[in-house]
Amino acid sequence: MIYIDPEQANIIEARTIHYNNIKCYLLKKVGSINKNCKIPNCKICANTLRGYKKTISKKKGKKTVKTKVTFYFNKIIEDKIKEKGFIDKLLNSDPASLALLEKKTIDDLKNTMYSQVLSNNNISPSGICLATFRIGKLTSIDDINKELEKLINYETWFKNKEPSYQYSPYHLAKKLDRRTCTYCNRLFTSTITEHGDKKVSKVTRPQFDHWFPKSKHPLLALSFYNLIPSCSVCNSNIKGSIDMDLDIHHHPYYSEFCNDFGFSIKHIPKNMIKVITVGGTQKTKDTAKQLKLEELYSAHIPEVKDLINLRKSYSDIYIKCLATYLNKIKKLSESEIHRIIFNVESKKEDYHKVPLSKFKNDILKELGVIEIK
Repeated sequence: MIYIDPEQANIIEARTIHYNNIKCYLLKKVGSINKNCKIPNCKICANTLRGYKKTISKKKGKKTVKTKVTFYFNKIIEDKIKEKGFIDKLLNSDPASLALLEKKTIDDLKNTMYSQVLSNNNISPSGICLATFRIGKLTSIDDINKELEKLINYETWFKNKEPSYQYSPYHLAKKLDRRTCTYCNRLFTSTITEHGDKKVSKVTRPQFDHWFPKSKHPLLALSFYNLIPSCSVCNSNIKGSIDMDLDIHHHPYYSEFCNDFGFSIKHIPKNMIKVITVGGTQKTKDTAKQLKLEELYSAHIPEVKDLINLRKSYSDIYIKCLATYLNKIKKLSESEIHRIIFNVESKKEDYHKVPLSKFKNDILKELGVIEIK
């Protein structure tokens, strides 16, 4: 897992743009408007979105206890979104605060549902029993999540948006500028679009894994720190909808996973080589195990053999002479020389720019090709 520094200029800009656009969307979704919209000619504020739910006044037929309770439930959710400061917390809170916010929100929805509906004069005394039963069904965690999923509408409104739209996953990915998967650092995840005469079209971008899975935590589906740029292998096949725990696992925006974790090689019988993970706290080991890093990197034995051959073929003197020559004719920095010779980034903050950088640096240090700093 490669650390994403939340204080980097491009990450701060990405977070600000994401917040400005998603805030407009959420307010529009609950029948309001962002009066402090900072986007010139904002198409989200100008367009009419389909309402979250039809109000009870628009429903045809008899207003039964069931429809009344459902209406109040929807209204309570909408009021929560409109609550002062709620969207700010939902979109910008750090991972630990997001977990607390979600729990408090669901508790508030349950408590408000009982207090407001049962005290409402529109429900007759004879309907109170039925209303209580209906509330019990609506306030189960599964039913609350279903309603929140309809409201956030991640799949339809955000995930599938074209890059020609005002804001889409392509805009977020481009601003984040993470060239390889945050989880494995094995595959490129560059953001590429095609610019035609009339619109910008999709080509490819990283997938966004939800660190708190959107299937279990739909309220957090558009929260900035819950959208982790990743490859399809990690997002769909490995991480998927697994619930991660901040007490047990590292979060890429929260802690530097690489500091106490490394890759190594182990020689086994019949001249075979095995890639293993070494070092790290228990939290680091649990994270690496959950992300199947040792299993994934077992596919990179050919790269390890290339590095071993490099060690055998190039002496320390040759590598130093080559570095001196490149520096002399091109005035290259140490990290640029490192990238040309070994095809990896040497600085951990740049590991995301080239696949396998963390892995290869660890192996090169073990082989004595580069110095351990």
